[in-house]
Amino acid sequence: MPEDRESDPLPPGQTRGPHRDELIAALARDQHGVVTRRQLLDAGIPSTTIEDRVSRGQLIPLHRGVYAVGHAHLRPNGYRRALDACDVTTVEGIPVTTVSRTLLDLAEVLAHQALTKVCSEAERQRTVDVKRIEEAIGRVRGRRGPATAKLRAALEELGLHGTTLTRSPLEDQFLSLLDAYDLPRPATNAYVVGYEFDAVWRLHHVAVELDG
Repeated sequence: MPEDRESDPLPPGQTRGPHRDELIAALARDQHGVVTRRQLLDAGIPSTTIEDRVSRGQLIPLHRGVYAVGHAHLRPNGYRRALDACDVTTVEGIPVTTVSRTLLDLAEVLAHQALTKVCSEAERQRTVDVKRIEEAIGRVRGRRGPATAKLRAALEELGLHGTTLTRSPLEDQFLSLLDAYDLPRPATNAYVVGYEFDAVWRLHHVAVELDG
């Protein structure tokens, strides 16, 4: 008999009939059109229903145990990768990727300057751990090329110049200009006698305001 008929006996905790598709759609709606097999099982949807929806094309496999619901034309946030347990932590009860894994993922999509700024902020918050970053790189197969090189270059720049707090693209460009001419970096957005300046060289008694 068809599995969705109301007369079918159901194990405790499982849903029935059309409610299953509604539940799948609700899960996907909150997750950029993607659900995992574990989420479906935990929601009371039996494995036979999952396989049935896969065969019908309602669940489209993206990765092992990860499905697009309805179609595979996802927004960028919908594409997931399998995460090693070491790359996941919990913040206020919410599962998130670790700082090391997040920096590695950002290295794939950010330009060098933006990535360096993110690394600088992470260092300012004392959350950069080079050893753990290298371990995260080692756990990710097939991503040892440009992203890895870009992240290592950003960390090297951080080691050379230390943390830098900037608040605008103009300030970022100004620092790049200084680097290009091998000039010392200033303190940025720093206070002198009660006034805040965009750039301050305290040893040289020089302050600069940038006007966009």
